[in-house]
Amino acid sequence: NFGLGGRHLFEQDSSIIWSLDWHLRPQLSSATWLQATENRITLQHNQQWFSRLNTFAGIRWQQIDDLAGEQLATGGGLDLGANYLLFAQDPTWQLSSSIQWYRYNRVDSLTNNLLSTFINPVSMDAVVPEEFGRLGVSTRWSHGDVHAINHQVPSPRWHLAFNLGYQWLRKVSDYGVSAGMGWRIFGDDELGLSYDWVNEDALGNNNWTLWLSYNRALSR
Repeated sequence: NFGLGGRHLFEQDSSIIWSLDWHLRPQLSSATWLQATENRITLQHNQQWFSRLNTFAGIRWQQIDDLAGEQLATGGGLDLGANYLLFAQDPTWQLSSSIQWYRYNRVDSLTNNLLSTFINPVSMDAVVPEEFGRLGVSTRWSHGDVHAINHQVPSPRWHLAFNLGYQWLRKVSDYGVSAGMGWRIFGDDELGLSYDWVNEDALGNNNWTLWLSYNRALSR
């Protein structure tokens, strides 16, 4: 994947961020993560109201294709949110709230390339949702960023987060957890491991993701 983006400051506490991305891994479902790509245009406004509170509002357009380049869906939506920093000193403690809404124009049926990857027949509803809406709140404790390349705090770095949401279109509640740790191996090289789990994703599936990264520092 590759992308292009920028950030424009209008005032000291207000900025616009834009990005153009190609061949990302869509996180709509496990099927799209493994067997599809996403092209995306994003525009987002960030506002820092004071040192502990910031808000954001963003719009997004997406095109989702299978690995052979055949189109599965196009669409977009809105992301609104606020973050409040309860503890600014290490470890940090942040409370967040968010509103997400997306709608997709899907093709009539799955492409033959994607269907061939399933053992049993599936429909488009099992791969890309037609519409998704969610209200969410979360809390996060952290010491640095686990998978980041540049670090500002000593090793080991870690995070622990819990989230709770309500998907108003499907009328279901969801909850999840995220935990991770990164530690220095040789010099400034770091090995990172994190785990994300949610009981109800956009398609109603119990979903988990395990991330493993190794960052090689060339400065030493």
